[in-house]
Amino acid sequence: MAVEMLNSMDEISKLLEPVKYPVPKSIAVAPYGCSCHFGIRSCNCNLDIWIQVPIQKDLKTRRKMVRGLLGKLAGRSLSVAGKWQQQQLRRLNIHEYQGAELMSKHGINVPKGVAVGSIDEVKKAIRDVFPNQSEVVVKSQILAGGRGLGTFKNGFQGGVHIVKADQAEDVAGKMLGQILVTKQTGPQGKIVSKVYLCEKLSLVNEMYFAITLDRKSAGPLIIACKKGGTSIEDLAEKHPELIVKVPIDVFTGITDEDAANVVDGLSPKVADRSASIEQVKKLYELFCKCDCTLLEINPYG
Repeated sequence: MAVEMLNSMDEISKLLEPVKYPVPKSIAVAPYGCSCHFGIRSCNCNLDIWIQVPIQKDLKTRRKMVRGLLGKLAGRSLSVAGKWQQQQLRRLNIHEYQGAELMSKHGINVPKGVAVGSIDEVKKAIRDVFPNQSEVVVKSQILAGGRGLGTFKNGFQGGVHIVKADQAEDVAGKMLGQILVTKQTGPQGKIVSKVYLCEKLSLVNEMYFAITLDRKSAGPLIIACKKGGTSIEDLAEKHPELIVKVPIDVFTGITDEDAANVVDGLSPKVADRSASIEQVKKLYELFCKCDCTLLEINPYG
């Protein structure tokens, strides 16, 4: 069984010290096919931590992958006194309006909006928040994608509508308390407890933007597409050439060059390139500060 020992524990200590976890006495990198698995002790070895990496990778690449994986050990499992102690994984999915609030607090440009849960709240929002708006967007809030093309079980079509301000109450009334079925909810659908009223913006081009954790690069990955809106999954499958992927080094963080690659890949002739680059950097900072596993904006303009 091929095993490569890493000699420097100082780097490991620095990674684990902020979260107050004990530093392992030994660490190994094993190629795929070994009987040891990350987080599972299934062979007779005396190592505290096993991490699998592809054997065909060169030494430099394997070391980089290990460094990235070590940074994630706080949420996984560590060996203490020879016994594995599983740490609880916490995942929190938030609604669109909650994500917009977070972005606004971190200096990211978002449309003006408010979440409401009743017709009375819709009336108040139209009067107080959108007094001069002729049109507003009414967006059902569920933890699933495909809302725009979804269908309510009461027969109402679409979970996202652009309407005249005086029609917002009627449309919201057909959504609130109703079950919305999309391609991601399954046939059971999800109940809509809130709708998000936001200002209508005229976008020159609807794009897609996301930051996620990528196993291949062992770190954050920015994924963007020139064409966003509905059915982004289908578009990515049919036209992969439209997808921009920029991996971010977990140690250096996002650079101006990384952000510029995203902006230029989406819109080479953007009006304010420097401002767009700063917005991408702020989105990455939010991703890290809030310990996100996925940050997604669709449409992104």
